[in-house]
Amino acid sequence: MNEKDKLIKVLYKINHSLNMQNKLLNQLNEKISENLEYQDRLYRLLGKTALTEDNMYRLNNNVFNDRRQPLFSEPVNVFDLKTIGTGYPEGNASLAGKLYSTYSGSVTIDANKYADFYFNNPSGSGITAQFTCVFGEVRRTISVSVYKDVTSFSDTGTLTPRNNNPAFSDNSALTVRSAFNVATNPVSGGTALYYCIQKQPFFMEFKGALTLPPGHNCVIQFLNQGAETDTAAFDVRWWEIET
Repeated sequence: MNEKDKLIKVLYKINHSLNMQNKLLNQLNEKISENLEYQDRLYRLLGKTALTEDNMYRLNNNVFNDRRQPLFSEPVNVFDLKTIGTGYPEGNASLAGKLYSTYSGSVTIDANKYADFYFNNPSGSGITAQFTCVFGEVRRTISVSVYKDVTSFSDTGTLTPRNNNPAFSDNSALTVRSAFNVATNPVSGGTALYYCIQKQPFFMEFKGALTLPPGHNCVIQFLNQGAETDTAAFDVRWWEIET
């Protein structure tokens, strides 16, 4: 092979390498563009203004933060260069004092009886709640249903939402009521959104997909499908965004 052919071969390799780099950069730009709406939601989650060209630089998109994915555009510094965030909505919400949870404790549910959580977001609260997960443990089989905008709810008690950050007070905008181990369905009216069957330890992740704006309510309902009494525990978690 003469020098000319060698040079052509080298130039071809360089050109191929540049094309591959451009392809990867284009993919990266597409990922960053897809994340802008997500980042804007996180920014609003902390009660800040929407993302603009002036404040967008505060989001540090670390494109090498996961060795399993050489190109990855997930925010790891949150809105302030001196504040290290978690990169996850729940963690950012907790840092901002906007992540809340409530739980049943250990409850007994007889056969074919209900254990319900009722959440009401009053009109004019200025807050939209987004549920992140429901988890718990049962010994047998239960059904899990979610209803929106029920007409009435027959409760047997009230629950206090707890802020997941000890630096903030328990001042959730939501009112939470409960009905544990009741024979008659506490829910009247409303629209069913979800239904599934769960066994033993379970974890249902909504990631904010279940949303509760001001002036609306929802119920998360558990029903013992077994023929025997069950001992269970349930937890519900959500974050609150200023609207």
